[in-house]
Amino acid sequence: MCIICTGEIYKQNLDTLQVLNVSDCESLTSERLQEVLVQCKNLTILRCAYCTSLTSIDLRKNIKLKNLMCHTCKLLEYINFSSDYNCLEEIRFYNTLVRNIDISKCQKLDYIICSELLDSIDFRECKELTSVNISDNNNITTIDLRENKKLSDLYCNNCRLLTSVLIDNPSELAYENYEDDPWIYQNEDFSSNLQSLIKIQRWYRRLLVIKYMKSQEFIEWIYNPNIGGKYYKNHLLKLLTV
Repeated sequence: MCIICTGEIYKQNLDTLQVLNVSDCESLTSERLQEVLVQCKNLTILRCAYCTSLTSIDLRKNIKLKNLMCHTCKLLEYINFSSDYNCLEEIRFYNTLVRNIDISKCQKLDYIICSELLDSIDFRECKELTSVNISDNNNITTIDLRENKKLSDLYCNNCRLLTSVLIDNPSELAYENYEDDPWIYQNEDFSSNLQSLIKIQRWYRRLLVIKYMKSQEFIEWIYNPNIGGKYYKNHLLKLLTV
């Protein structure tokens, strides 16, 4: 159990507390954590990774927080920041259930590792951002990093739906990883691969129709005086010419 669950935290001066580590606590709930966070006005580092009972983290009162590590909180769905401004520089929330997060006020954000379930994310206000990791995400299709002039590292490997990464000067990146991203825009063969895929799909569709035409079911259908006829034959011809 962590120092919150045991009550040890209340022996400290919460108003001056800067580092709070409650990682690996399966008993810590969002309510218990929130009771402490609202009193930690000077908190700069929060580590609550592997807290499998957490469902949300409310940091609206912790505008001085610089580092948040809440990865592998299997039930975590929501992370809320101040609507005015905050000092967050680093956040890791991978292996969570977070689908949406507003980092528009995280103007000092430098490093981020995102949830694999994230639907979208807006980096435009994060001018200090140097490292972005959205690896293994199966929802995001586009990320716009044109406003992030200091970006040096980009990790988006195994993002199966990612089709576009917008960067002003991709050649200035120190490191980039697009491994297993089949449709990523840097792929020089994207257009030809897409056309090949269309041809393969068309060929396979025709193959299925021809196979069906040789079946007994089709022969009985086409020669049936009640349901066969000119309309269905014309319709079949259209399918074969698509």
